[in-house]
Amino acid sequence: MLTNYNYTLLTNYFMKHYKALSLSTFMLLSSMSMQAKDYVVTSPDGHLKATVSDTEKITWSIERDGATVLLPSAISIKTSKAIGKRTLQSEWGEKTRISGAKQKAISRTFNPINYKRSIVNETCNELTLSCSGEFNLVVRAYNDGCAYRLVSKVNKPVRVVSENNAFCFADDYNAFVPYVNDNRGGEKYCYSFESYYDEQPISKMFPDSIAITPLAVCLPNQMKAIVMETSVENYPGMFLYRNDATPANTLLTDFAPLPLETVVGGFDRLNLVPTKRADYIADLKPLQQLPWRLVLVTAQDTQLLDTDTPFCLSPECRLADTSWIKPGKVAWDWWNDWNIRGVDFESGVNNPTYEFYIDFAAGNGIEYVIMDEGWSVNKAADLMQVVPEIDLPHLVKYAEERGVGIVLWAGYWALNRDIEGVCKHYSEMGVKGFKVDFMDRDDQLCYEFLRDFAALCAKYRM
Repeated sequence: MLTNYNYTLLTNYFMKHYKALSLSTFMLLSSMSMQAKDYVVTSPDGHLKATVSDTEKITWSIERDGATVLLPSAISIKTSKAIGKRTLQSEWGEKTRISGAKQKAISRTFNPINYKRSIVNETCNELTLSCSGEFNLVVRAYNDGCAYRLVSKVNKPVRVVSENNAFCFADDYNAFVPYVNDNRGGEKYCYSFESYYDEQPISKMFPDSIAITPLAVCLPNQMKAIVMETSVENYPGMFLYRNDATPANTLLTDFAPLPLETVVGGFDRLNLVPTKRADYIADLKPLQQLPWRLVLVTAQDTQLLDTDTPFCLSPECRLADTSWIKPGKVAWDWWNDWNIRGVDFESGVNNPTYEFYIDFAAGNGIEYVIMDEGWSVNKAADLMQVVPEIDLPHLVKYAEERGVGIVLWAGYWALNRDIEGVCKHYSEMGVKGFKVDFMDRDDQLCYEFLRDFAALCAKYRM
């Protein structure tokens, strides 16, 4: 029986030790809440598994049939935003907590526009993680790959200072690495995106060089892991590199900062070469979705040609009417340097040569003829100036009468000077499209150009 005396002793004991007990309880609860929790999404066939953890930082990892493909690899993004006269910086992925998870199965069949197959069956499982900070995380597992993307949950613009992700492989595997090896104007991120593939272990990658994607890693048992990205909109493209300060089997990401100033330069003065860049990589729109970071994991190399996963992760066509888009083969003057033999005229950049090309295309079921560089005045950066040897309206009409379309080559700088005027003028003439060359960049501004140009071509049905 609890007497008044015992009750008083007990009360005094608890009052004396209350603060210590409260602190211990709080530390215990905090410790429990800080323990890592794994969030798993598995491919429909059960072979692939992606795991997200929120220990000290957000990481993801990939397994195939129980074998590790990617060790826990960091997902991190630094942002800044103006609050009054102050600039607030934050690093999403560091000390970020996951507060909720939702899973759903995706299974749909759709008819793509001008794709390698007429019907695509998309099947995957998706995991959406609600996170502290400015972004949520979406992870998908397909039968041949796993992908994640960050989604801003801020209903106003957010500036991305840097994105610092890793792809940490389970071992020092051999890789096929497409290095940036021919900078335009000496500018690190200005490049033609035409690379040879160096075959070497990840640890032997040159730490002073960056690589473009896709980059292939050779896994055990003839499997491949392909590091790539899809759905890049209003954002720069992803480069990969190795750093001596990180484990030898780790690929890190790099992104071109936003250009602030450019000069005309590069090959034949066709480029806009950045001379000054910002200290950030992108300005996001409210609630913007960032690109998918995708790792394809294939058991056989033939799957690389057959996969639909990158396509399924890309944005859907936004055009209501696509009936006017007609893909086809081209007869290409540049391929043989206008060197037509056995003809009764002097070949070159002139009407008789292109009439010959058009006749050849018409006679062989080839839908288009490309008029590559040379039809407009060289180095004038003015696509309205056609060389005197070419009667372009005549050639367009000559081609139309034979069921052939004309496609014009255009340099990025010249086109970008009067992008809508050029589209309107040549669409009214009957030109079917443009082959655009020498962007040689994939920063945020260049992606804006590609989007804007594609929209204008759609507007004028080119």
